[in-house]
Amino acid sequence: MRTETRIVLWDLLSGLIGLSGAVFVRRVQRAAAEVDDDAPEPNSFSVRGAVFGTLSAVGIQYIDDRNVGGIRSTLRRRLGFTLGWTVLQQRFHSNDPADSWSFVLGNSLGRITYRIWFGVVRPIPEARLEYRGFLPWRR
Repeated sequence: MRTETRIVLWDLLSGLIGLSGAVFVRRVQRAAAEVDDDAPEPNSFSVRGAVFGTLSAVGIQYIDDRNVGGIRSTLRRRLGFTLGWTVLQQRFHSNDPADSWSFVLGNSLGRITYRIWFGVVRPIPEARLEYRGFLPWRR
């Protein structure tokens, strides 16, 4: 299987798994609220959370695909980027459950949309295709 095909399939699959998980959690919450009067109501949709999740997924994919700052060069840079991105997300993300659910939904949709745009409609950036991983047996 070609590298481009593997990247597209992997990213679409992971986005669909996230999307399925978000929908499943939402359905379980609604079913629990219908059966049990004491169960909390399912959280409403938050546009802010969905937009933040979408921008987060697109931003991470864009930076990762283009090897911005050489984050694919060393494991240390990759871990530093991941830690910084996590701190940034925690700083701007609220603890509202509606925001969390909407963030996951937006993140999954953003990941799927990005990979369809750069992978199906347009080619995957060259820097992503040249990457072989940090592990020595993958080089």
